[in-house]
Amino acid sequence: MGTLPQVSKSQARISTHSTPQSAKKPYPRFRMEDLPDGTQQRFREDLGPLWLEFVSTLENPWDLTNHVDVMQELWNITFTDIDYTVQKTNDPVYSLLLQRAYRYRCDFAKRGETAVAAYLDSIGLNNPDEIARYINFLVPSVSGIRGDEEPAKCYPFMWQEATNIMNEEGHVERTETRGAFRSRPISDTLALYLEIRECIPPALRQSDRPRGALVLATVSVERALRMYSTGTYVKHKDRFESTFSRKHWGVTTDEVMISVKKTTSRGWKKIIKAAIPYIKTRKPHHGMPAALEEEREEVNGYTRCVDVDSGSDSGSDVIF
Repeated sequence: MGTLPQVSKSQARISTHSTPQSAKKPYPRFRMEDLPDGTQQRFREDLGPLWLEFVSTLENPWDLTNHVDVMQELWNITFTDIDYTVQKTNDPVYSLLLQRAYRYRCDFAKRGETAVAAYLDSIGLNNPDEIARYINFLVPSVSGIRGDEEPAKCYPFMWQEATNIMNEEGHVERTETRGAFRSRPISDTLALYLEIRECIPPALRQSDRPRGALVLATVSVERALRMYSTGTYVKHKDRFESTFSRKHWGVTTDEVMISVKKTTSRGWKKIIKAAIPYIKTRKPHHGMPAALEEEREEVNGYTRCVDVDSGSDSGSDVIF
């Protein structure tokens, strides 16, 4: 977690033991009214954004159960006048923060769908066949266009620009790319994270890169693009199967994170700069093992989304 201001030990604090609050629940499904009295507004407006920004920096944004220490630190920063011990068992603060993170991931999925719909509408494809061919280009799968059984070595939807270079047999020889993680749908979706960050005073913002947010934005865009694979929007009829979850997207998340971890300071500045224009343009919705990284890096487009010019950290005017 990035460095945050320390809580002053000399400041008077109120113990929640002397503050009336709802009784503990045997099978907790906590609501805001279960929080200590007088904390609801600050929980919603201050603690919530701080927590979601921390979640955005994680390499594994799916598993948040072991960050109770961070929850406690953020509580102490937000509520300097109220003593409270965050616990993993039967605790409204812990439970509600996990619920916030779950909704945050769901918001990424919704934002991805909105961003993809807006993008496809803007490029003027005229019929389902054109859309299906374009989706197959953006999110390639094993098909006749490749003529082999290898995994895709490039996913064009992850790039600002991507052009397939064909060989004499009409198969893709290579894909020339520029602008890792700066496609319009990814930038549009990543803006959700920047909207959260804007709610936080600069002095309290995380110094760590939003790796988790970038991965969630990327895989949510792929999920949305695949809904148009037939040329028309089709969402899985089974709600469970269509869920944006670790079960369905955990492996892809891990693979994309390999590329994200290689992104340099210059690359990050460009990524953030590309996302800034999309802030508040949409209606709001209420760790990889080294062996896997080495095994997949040479053959997987998810793990190779890195700009060739990323070795230099100069050349950007965006401070992040």
